[in-house]
Amino acid sequence: MVLIDAWRALASVTAACCGVSVAAGGARAQTVSETAPALNVNDAEYRNVGIKFGTVMVYPAVTARMEYDNNVYADPTGKEGDLVFVAAPRIAAAYAHNNVDFHAQAEATITRYARLTNENSTAFSTKAELGINPSAVDRLSIAGGFERIVEDRGVSEARTGRTIGPRLQRSFFGQGRYHRQQGRFLFDMQGEARTYRGQKQFDADRDFNAYSGSMTVGTRVAGSLLATATGFVVHRDFVLPGTAVKPSRDATTYGGRIGFEVSGSAFLEGHASVGVFRFDPADARLPGRTGLSIDASITYRPRRRTAITFDAFRGDVATFRLGAQARTDTRFALGVQQELHHDVYASAGVGWRESRFIGQSVVERTATVQGELEWLVNRSIAVSVDATFAKRTSNDLNKRYDRFQMGTSVRLRF
Repeated sequence: MVLIDAWRALASVTAACCGVSVAAGGARAQTVSETAPALNVNDAEYRNVGIKFGTVMVYPAVTARMEYDNNVYADPTGKEGDLVFVAAPRIAAAYAHNNVDFHAQAEATITRYARLTNENSTAFSTKAELGINPSAVDRLSIAGGFERIVEDRGVSEARTGRTIGPRLQRSFFGQGRYHRQQGRFLFDMQGEARTYRGQKQFDADRDFNAYSGSMTVGTRVAGSLLATATGFVVHRDFVLPGTAVKPSRDATTYGGRIGFEVSGSAFLEGHASVGVFRFDPADARLPGRTGLSIDASITYRPRRRTAITFDAFRGDVATFRLGAQARTDTRFALGVQQELHHDVYASAGVGWRESRFIGQSVVERTATVQGELEWLVNRSIAVSVDATFAKRTSNDLNKRYDRFQMGTSVRLRF
């Protein structure tokens, strides 16, 4: 689960760098099942009702977890396993009145190792979003927050040294969005500014700012199905300037996609689009390039108690590998979520990621398999067990690894 959460964090960073919006997570605190959140299950016996303070609803929660990781450093040869203990408190608040709504969330992940104490870390994040609905078809929203990200050892370009612990990164971000959907017409425009700063001075070459924006127009072709066209742009501005020896890594990526969006359907929801992106470096010494752009997130519910999810992404992301000018990531994930009993939920999934480093011949491919089983003891307590296996292949022998993680969690919601 730690590896899965790290990949989700990386996916959020990737999305921000490529003009893809990341949805607010305020509603997550009210999910009946955290193992199978895509299910349209609204069982009143297990629904998190929260705590009411006047007109504000508050949703406190905490997760306690213990897992075994057989390859903490994601090392190709010298595996070191350890027991990992995690405490993850979270609190969310929601307010809505007339045409105004407000959501805020704060959470932390406190990780401690039984033996490899250099890997101990604390991650946390805060986010707030204000939404205004001037009419039944229009919505304006602004959001902002802060994240302290702990880099997982299994991600591309992760730190390999074992003496100073995982890499830490701070990120401030602000987002704005306008959405209009009326009759057959859809219009969506959004922008984001985000900073990335390493916790240590020797990580200064990774510090940069990202400014992204996207615009989508669509028209309804049948029922809940809309045909869409999206344009996006992102500019990355690195803090350290280029030199006569080392080119500037500032760059602009832009492109467009066509696809579809489904909303308002109990059986199918989400979006998928495909197109091209153009990577345009600011330094003339670095070559530009054009590539395939994919963005998809689809949930299919063949039955009320079953959900099948599919996510895909392909695009340009920031790279810090010495000698590489840019990196293209491609990832796919397929999952199934199932209500086995009114108080038992399960999920299983497979994932695949490919990272190609432009300017080098390095290619990394990572496959994952994961499963989780959850028992809702009552509306406030849930117990789960999960397991993840990941295997990475690469033509760089130092980047190959396989890793198995298995753990159990107790989730408390108040």
